[in-house]
Amino acid sequence: MFSSGGTANNVASWIKEKGAKYVEGWFSHIVTAKEQIKKALKADSIDKIVALNTVIQDPRLKAVHIEVSEHLLAAELYKAHENFLTDRIA
Repeated sequence: MFSSGGTANNVASWIKEKGAKYVEGWFSHIVTAKEQIKKALKADSIDKIVALNTVIQDPRLKAVHIEVSEHLLAAELYKAHENFLTDRIA
């Protein structure tokens, strides 16, 4: 779960210190309270945030949302994984 993004940003920063050039954060839910959104918008070590669309989000986060339903969830995760592999091989 992503709330203020502090932990995820710290981990992404550490991963980049180890040599990664690009870090995606994949979360089950993004739950940002009014007070947390300012901190979340400063999570600059995470290049892309991806989450299920289970909670309405502040559009300033620019997160990519995966449509959730019992029929689509598995298919969307599979497609995202395939795209991830394709992007890394190309």
